[in-house]
Amino acid sequence: QTVCAADGAFPLPSLTNGVYYSGPNGTGDLLVGTIPVSNTPQTVYIFAAGTLAGCSSESSFTVTFISVEADELSDVEECTRYFLPEIAVGNVYYTGPGQTGTQLVAGQAVEESQTIYVSQGTPSSCYDETSFEVVINNCGIQKGISPNGDGLNDFFDLTAFDVRTLSIYNRYGKKVYSRGNYSNEWVGQSSGGDELPDGTYYFVIEFNNIEAKTGWIYINRER
Repeated sequence: QTVCAADGAFPLPSLTNGVYYSGPNGTGDLLVGTIPVSNTPQTVYIFAAGTLAGCSSESSFTVTFISVEADELSDVEECTRYFLPEIAVGNVYYTGPGQTGTQLVAGQAVEESQTIYVSQGTPSSCYDETSFEVVINNCGIQKGISPNGDGLNDFFDLTAFDVRTLSIYNRYGKKVYSRGNYSNEWVGQSSGGDELPDGTYYFVIEFNNIEAKTGWIYINRER
């Protein structure tokens, strides 16, 4: 007998003849009612003593409990897309509950806000399912910074993006700033730490998971 651990103890069927034991030939523990959940298979013996000395019969079966547990992932929020991470063997992504909708695979990009379901097993047998929310904000890249210490737009904020490298160029095409694994460190300074003059600059943002973006950004310290 193979049963789901999540269903709890295995109920022993009623017998018309014989008694349940944990050992052969009427040895071990007398089993009554149920077999508790266990990580190891348990052999159950049905022993029936005859009316004559030495005359008896016995049969047995094994109860194996199967545990299934779907991975639990935290809700996520991204600007453009979210790449599904690797999950444990036997776990599967779906866009609908109960293994409905579209099956997804690790590494696949989710580009719209939705609920993603992680399942293990099959709904008709041993089954477990979890879910998490993916929120895609379609964040824009700001057009200016005003690094004057007022707490508003003081830095070029790319923390919502997975940035590999940020490069800043002046209007003459000279690179004036560059940083790897960038998040929000640029406040209008050069790579050497000098304050850059107000004006329009151009950026190249290289991401870890999407195509690079280019554009412009304005420094205005008076605002």
